[in-house]
Amino acid sequence: FGLAVGTLGFGVDQTCAVLWYGLRPCKISDGLPKPEFDRQIYANLAAHGKEIAATPCMPQLWAVDAGGKNFDGVMRYALDGQAQCGIITHGFRGTGWKGYREYGKTYVKNQLRREMCHIRADHKDGRRITWVPWQSDYWKEITQRAMLGDIGAPGSCSLPAGNHDVFAAQFCNEKLAGKTEAAGKVIWVYNRTPGKNDLLDAMAQGYAAAAFCGTGTGGEQAPAPKAVYFTGKPKRR
Repeated sequence: FGLAVGTLGFGVDQTCAVLWYGLRPCKISDGLPKPEFDRQIYANLAAHGKEIAATPCMPQLWAVDAGGKNFDGVMRYALDGQAQCGIITHGFRGTGWKGYREYGKTYVKNQLRREMCHIRADHKDGRRITWVPWQSDYWKEITQRAMLGDIGAPGSCSLPAGNHDVFAAQFCNEKLAGKTEAAGKVIWVYNRTPGKNDLLDAMAQGYAAAAFCGTGTGGEQAPAPKAVYFTGKPKRR
């Protein structure tokens, strides 16, 4: 397993600069009993949170992928994240166009309207938990289109100097084949090639995190974050 991680900075016009990205190894077995699996998820996030806090640029938000089996462990850490590392921490769950809904019993009413992401809340083990669903098909498209812009142009995305072959392979692993509308819903169709796409997922989640903070495709909608930190869920290496 490993954490696909990166640090993104956003301007008020959604201009994005990727400050750093990579894969942080962590040894977690799928075969562990669930309590131990959750404990190890928590421990790895706690260790990584200290690493993030020690970097020169303190992020405004740490968005951690809480999809699938990782949900409980990530939620437990998200409750403690700010106290442990000084960074506001939220669990994020990416959902494609088929499953993304802004309603339901866990939807937090009267919340600030955000672009293709929102807050949900529930109670677990006697504690109130909140997490952020985001529309993954939508933000993958926005993220990939941003890479086609001129460096520094509004809505564009740039990488630091260096070799980005691994990043490019994962970032282009899913390609938008088409988009249409039916019964009032937009439908995305992606073609995926064999191989990993962890860094694409992490980048798209970073864009959703920026929108959660108020900077989306329409520009700044709230005080702009100096930087948004995100990390993907643990992936099998």
